[in-house]
Amino acid sequence: MLPRKAIEQDITNKAAISCGIDELIIRTGLGMNSAKKLAEKAGAKFKFGRRTLYNLKKIDAYIDKLSESEAV
Repeated sequence: MLPRKAIEQDITNKAAISCGIDELIIRTGLGMNSAKKLAEKAGAKFKFGRRTLYNLKKIDAYIDKLSESEAV
């Protein structure tokens, strides 16, 4: 597992298209279980070998959709 500072610096990289659970927790500010639920609802979870990754574009789109529906 990477040190938190290294992960935070990597998350600011907008070119990233996927991330692991540690990066997702930092990016969303949620706990592990809530971040996993969010990714499941967004349809962003996928497996690459043994590793579970999360599609950041799908998560961003899902969060945008949620914020738009609450703004109305």
